[in-house]
Amino acid sequence: MADLFLSAKQKIACARDLIAALDADIRTFNATEPHERMVETDPDGLIQEHTVKLTQPLPDSLADLTQEAVVALRAALDQAVFAASKAAGSRRLMDTCFPIADSAEQLQKVMDQKCQGVPPEIAAMIRGLAPYKGGNDLIWALAAIAGAEKHALIVPLGSVDSGLTFINNLTAPKVRWDAKKWEIELGFFPIHGKFQPHIKIFFSAAFGEIETLENCPVLPVLKAMTAEVERILAVAEEQSSRLGLATE
Repeated sequence: MADLFLSAKQKIACARDLIAALDADIRTFNATEPHERMVETDPDGLIQEHTVKLTQPLPDSLADLTQEAVVALRAALDQAVFAASKAAGSRRLMDTCFPIADSAEQLQKVMDQKCQGVPPEIAAMIRGLAPYKGGNDLIWALAAIAGAEKHALIVPLGSVDSGLTFINNLTAPKVRWDAKKWEIELGFFPIHGKFQPHIKIFFSAAFGEIETLENCPVLPVLKAMTAEVERILAVAEEQSSRLGLATE
């Protein structure tokens, strides 16, 4: 028996491959050691500031892969509604989609305009998934990312991948990423003190000017979105089976 939801599952698999490629590109970028250790002494000559500065921009491929993965996930949702509507016997499959809106009120308007081929039982399932801002923000963000301009989609994110060792310091300073300067601030230390950092620097990507996601690391967000789309697909499959709808 044919899997009516195969196309949606293939889109999710494609998204997973793109996310894996994104992860690999981030690691390749870090392997080039795109940073510089800097030490700056204050005017009185007593204190030094230790920082690590990112010296290269993020590769363009990171934004491309991020957006392509989101587009694949968005398409999986549309394919799921198409498949469920087909199983329910819809004769207007070109008038089906998975609607995403800015509010619960707008969701109904979008469905009235774009989901006229979606049978009532499937439309009820969609409303129950709350695909709007404030209902399911992960799904709402899919549309925001898909429509974002590439130059504003992602920004660098720096972190220390392992701990710091400090000699003759009672407490370690808080490591901080300065997004404006592209610097990881390791802290201020007496110039004659013994400061011995053993660190592994890692640079990744965070979302830029994306509402609800600004400054959030890209990889974990994309993985969470993938899991949510898989959950929605499972709901669509379960609903189709429960209603006894055709599966081929």
